[in-house]
Amino acid sequence: MNLFFFSLKNNSDYIKLANNLVEYSKNFKLYMTTRLKNPVYLPEISVKVKLINFVITPLGLQDQLLGIVTRKEKSDLEVFRDQLILQSAMNKKQLKEVEDRILEVISASKGDILDDETAVEVLSASKLLAHDIIVKQEVARQNEIEIDSVRNQYEKVAIHSSQLYFTISDLTFIESAYQFSLDWFICLYESVIKLFFIDYLYWFIFSIYN
Repeated sequence: MNLFFFSLKNNSDYIKLANNLVEYSKNFKLYMTTRLKNPVYLPEISVKVKLINFVITPLGLQDQLLGIVTRKEKSDLEVFRDQLILQSAMNKKQLKEVEDRILEVISASKGDILDDETAVEVLSASKLLAHDIIVKQEVARQNEIEIDSVRNQYEKVAIHSSQLYFTISDLTFIESAYQFSLDWFICLYESVIKLFFIDYLYWFIFSIYN
């Protein structure tokens, strides 16, 4: 179906849909979903729409499962990691704002920027703030390295469990009755952790498989 966009004399936007004219708002958005796991569209359709794939990937599921098992064994560590992620995002946002402020001051300055006291003060304050943010980012990075070293002790659990989920999800290709949701698998995963979690990692992995 081809859509034609144009404006009439009254400055209203319209879409020609088949043989009908439909008034169109630039704020209007249409969202369509599909149950297909790997939908394929013709190139002429793909260039007209924005495709977003919400299907979870093996690495994404692995990280999610790793977070669950770490939160069980090292709950304070996982909470601290979540805080670091939020802090890192805020630091990057502040750093971007500082960079934009510096560019704005430089572009608005006329003549020699060193003669503009306001611009010099803004640049000096921005420089100090940027340095403080960079230091915080480095501290956060070091903390993330230490946290990841602990989380990686349970990486085998997450890898094997992720592989297990994608294996059973492919059973639907054999028989359509074999359909399992991700929520079901997560609940099963968490119940196994609660029932069989032991300090020895070997026995924990054995429990996951059984």
